[in-house]
Amino acid sequence: MTIARAAAAAGAAADLEQVVRAAEKGALRMPIAGIVPLGEAIPALTDFELRSGPRRGKLIITT
Repeated sequence: MTIARAAAAAGAAADLEQVVRAAEKGALRMPIAGIVPLGEAIPALTDFELRSGPRRGKLIITT
């Protein structure tokens, strides 16, 4: 492993630790744009991708 790769891995580990601590505190928020059943996933994903402007949130597909 090169020094640069080792440094990048160490930085990634530190970033991951910050994410884990934030998750443990309940500080992470994931906006949800919509919830659709699996049978409606393709039209919903198409609509989601074709929306103009910034996408806000994730599309949740249920079974």
